[in-house]
Amino acid sequence: MIIRQEQLDVLQSKSSRSFERRAIAHLHTAFPEWAAWAGDERLLLLVHLGFRRARRWNLTGAQDICRFVDLMVAISPEFDDDPRFPWVRRILGQKHVSATTRIGRVHECFRQYFARMASTPER
Repeated sequence: MIIRQEQLDVLQSKSSRSFERRAIAHLHTAFPEWAAWAGDERLLLLVHLGFRRARRWNLTGAQDICRFVDLMVAISPEFDDDPRFPWVRRILGQKHVSATTRIGRVHECFRQYFARMASTPER
């Protein structure tokens, strides 16, 4: 069986659209008020941006990319380049660690960071 490049392109395109729909639905579930405010057109742009930014760190699995996009919404669209969080780049850049583990560590570090911020009294 021979699969031509045109056939592969069609399969990739269908897979990509399916991922986009699932990611947008996830954003509506995870961030309902924000997603309603942003609208599906902006959400699609965010998913595309998140996909490109996640690929920079060799995050290619759908769940890993969705977690990356979640952090873009929750923290900043450029959280992975934010000088306030240099540890993000260190974690994501660990080539010997699986993508799922790396994005999981970043997610957990942010959870701990915000827990500390919430428990720190104002001065």
